[in-house]
Amino acid sequence: MGVDGWTLAVDFGTSFTSVAAMDVQGHDDFVEIDGQRWMPSTVFWQSHGTNGEGELLLGEEAMNAADRAPECLERCPKRRLGEEFMTLGTKRLPVTDAIAKIYRHAAEEARWRQGNEEPTEVRLTHPARWKGTRLAELFKAAEIAGFPQPVLVPEPVGAAVFFATEKAQVGQLQIGERVAVYDLGGGTFDTAVLARTADGFEVIGAPGGNEFLGGEDFDEALYRHLGEQLDEEQWQLLSSETSDQPWRRANLDFRIRVRRAKERLSRDGVTQATVQVASPVDRELTVSRSELESMIRADIEDTVERLKATIDEAPETSIENLRAIYLAGGSSRIPLVKQLIEENLGMEPDTLGDPKEVISRGAVRAVHLTAPGTEAPPQKRQRQRKVEEPPPDEAAQTAQPKAKQPRQPKAQEQPQAKAKPRQEKVTPPPPPPPKPAPAPAAGQTKLRTHFVFSIVSILLFWPTAIPAIVYASRARTKIAQNDVTGARRAGKLAFRWCMVSLVIFLGIVALAVIGSIAKHSSSSGSY
Repeated sequence: MGVDGWTLAVDFGTSFTSVAAMDVQGHDDFVEIDGQRWMPSTVFWQSHGTNGEGELLLGEEAMNAADRAPECLERCPKRRLGEEFMTLGTKRLPVTDAIAKIYRHAAEEARWRQGNEEPTEVRLTHPARWKGTRLAELFKAAEIAGFPQPVLVPEPVGAAVFFATEKAQVGQLQIGERVAVYDLGGGTFDTAVLARTADGFEVIGAPGGNEFLGGEDFDEALYRHLGEQLDEEQWQLLSSETSDQPWRRANLDFRIRVRRAKERLSRDGVTQATVQVASPVDRELTVSRSELESMIRADIEDTVERLKATIDEAPETSIENLRAIYLAGGSSRIPLVKQLIEENLGMEPDTLGDPKEVISRGAVRAVHLTAPGTEAPPQKRQRQRKVEEPPPDEAAQTAQPKAKQPRQPKAQEQPQAKAKPRQEKVTPPPPPPPKPAPAPAAGQTKLRTHFVFSIVSILLFWPTAIPAIVYASRARTKIAQNDVTGARRAGKLAFRWCMVSLVIFLGIVALAVIGSIAKHSSSSGSY
């Protein structure tokens, strides 16, 4: 079997990185990294002497080395994307360099399995809500890793393609039918509605989610819950970054064991887990599934609400006409997720395989579903930025396997250096100031209305006007963050407080009128 034309897909996640490859015949499979089905997205700077030289360790090797110097470890480099540097001990390392090393290592493992041939196409996944700076940083990291022309695939697209192909639903899903994706990973949460097209899938409406919520936050909640069961002095020493090295080593080990306990409690039939705290604490703690669920229930309920909002706001879409809800991301394995989706949406979500592999394998299959050389997923992002102006005729772009080349001249129209030409060769890059999606724009109109109501409420009854102003300001902040669900919730609260002001004002007016009438009546009777 020839290896020319093989395709590589890398899903760089907050907690784990997974890789998939597809050969020229369309056969795909996951790629083991260092003998494992996925690699922890963890980096560690190992210093060689005092002259600043050293090397960056990755994955399990980084986790094993962290015991020697916890301050040189970064557990979640994906969350640092957008920052220029990360500090690992005494080393100040560019964030894009660290991510590039992860990409390069993933590619080396896959390349070895393909006869040391270079891939003809590299696909990199990203949260659907990412745009602007963060996507530019991904391109920069890809260039450093040796991928000058990567194709970006929104994570929900990868998930939808995986489920549809794995369940042989591509033929069953008719063109125009919709599915929803609930993607709860280690550090981000994405929701999206996708429609079946002749080539694959496209994102419909504005994606939702929360880029600051994921399994790492659940780990932190459980870590603090268990830590507070220790003696106060022990907990302070264990959790402090300035404690002596034995305490910092124990803290790192404790965090790892807490994550494993959460993962055990996410399996069916497991209701209790124990966590060993190493010396100098040397104590065993116990946690139940019900305790874990009570800590994270509010966050999970919020994710389900955001999923429902994404479905409701997608054009011509409702729960009733969805064919399926697909679960992706490692944290979607938590039983409470499936339970609350069923209870609130009345539909049982689909789960399949290991959620850590869903997106990478779907991303590599998207190459096969769409015509060779097509860049359908990036076009979806263009629709997200500006739905009113659809991308150029896709049929013209997919006519030839190497349809990317005609796009190269566009790169010269962009003033930005280096990264832009690569972006234009594979995907229309986000404009310097990304245009808001339609849903947030509508929210801004409503926000102005709520702000006017709030100002009016000051003139009516100032005690209730204060919360109205607070919630209206919060709505403005949420709109700026593209948090449509949060903006709507804050806007509704602002409106309600305005209505309270109005009711109180009308009540006062009514009492004044009644009192005046009564006084007038009594005065008339006295003559």
